[in-house]
Amino acid sequence: MSVQPILTAALRTEQDVVNARQRARTLAAMLGFDRQDQTRMAAATRDIPILVVTSALLTAEVLKRLEGAIAVLPKSNLSRSVLRTFAVQALQQGAPA
Repeated sequence: MSVQPILTAALRTEQDVVNARQRARTLAAMLGFDRQDQTRMAAATRDIPILVVTSALLTAEVLKRLEGAIAVLPKSNLSRSVLRTFAVQALQQGAPA
């Protein structure tokens, strides 16, 4: 049996992360989970690995806000294989033990 995603979302801003947590809580409620489990599922979105791909020159302030990211990758000269390598590593690091 293969696992299919129920929901996917692009997380580009802090509000996107807030929205993802709200969606996780709503989805858990729709599936009949109690409030405690709904909260656990919403909290689990904190463990989503984050890869940042950008062509912008990032300020020290922006880099500080991105401290939780697995990697901040410059768009210039970024190959698919390098991006894939970082994505696989991020997913492996985020996998439960």
